[in-house]
Amino acid sequence: MQRSALSVAIAATIAWAVLLVATRVVLVRLGINAWGFTLVQLLTGGLAMMLIGHRAPIAWTSLLTPSIWAYGVLRVISAGSASAALIYVTVMQDTLLAAMNVPLAALVLIIVTRQRIPRRQVMAHAVMLAGVAVMALSLPGGLLNPAVLLELVAECAVVASTLLIEHHPENRRDDVLSRCRFTGAVLMVTAAMFILAWALSGILGIRLGSNALAFGDPAQLFASTELLLAGTLAGVLLRGPTMYLALLAVKLAGTQTYLATLALLPVACLAFEAACAVLGWLPWPILGWAEIAAGFLVIGGSLLLVRLRSQ
Repeated sequence: MQRSALSVAIAATIAWAVLLVATRVVLVRLGINAWGFTLVQLLTGGLAMMLIGHRAPIAWTSLLTPSIWAYGVLRVISAGSASAALIYVTVMQDTLLAAMNVPLAALVLIIVTRQRIPRRQVMAHAVMLAGVAVMALSLPGGLLNPAVLLELVAECAVVASTLLIEHHPENRRDDVLSRCRFTGAVLMVTAAMFILAWALSGILGIRLGSNALAFGDPAQLFASTELLLAGTLAGVLLRGPTMYLALLAVKLAGTQTYLATLALLPVACLAFEAACAVLGWLPWPILGWAEIAAGFLVIGGSLLLVRLRSQ
């Protein structure tokens, strides 16, 4: 693997951390609807990226293939499950549990390609799994804690969606404008699936979060100037560029290396949260022994795996 691929994967991880922490700052300080904020991000970020790449010489039909719609469905499943997990665990605990997606991706590739993983990489996966296990077992109820199952569902969807998008023809292009349009299409399709899930939840009487807006009353969403302004800024400045980097990282580094690099997200988020705490925007993050031990194992295994795969 080239150094440029690893650099892009690290840049994507930092971008995700900035987006997540910025989202938390907005939600904590403004108290706006989390789902509505995410939806506006997806729509405006997608629109901005499509406008940047509007002159790209690619057919629209190639951007609306079943695989992209499947990707949108999987992203909604992963986002919904991960958000539900936050009812039972903290953000740090959730991101540490999410590291299970790296061994899951390796397992899927073993089953599909029937190729063995080098022994040293197996050790790296084992170290990461040990970290996930430490985090899970420290929770109330241990492995039976609802957050563990919800994260398992979320990360299965993450692995499937990442593998799906890695092999999409439009994600193999090198042209920047084409990649911008593709990124925009992915965000817009995800937003469409998001709206569909929102609609179905309203019809079935299921709430998407503690303060979710009921379907059939969208005026509440668009009446919030703060939500629209914050969502638009986050979408254009953060969500669109972050997704561009993520898709590029998947193309250059592959699913396993990208997800392994993404396992460093807890450290990046912790650093940005601490910076925000210094500025008075967020409370100081508090870590227990389980988070520290799990963090060392997950990050250590991740660094080892990235190093082995980059050789």
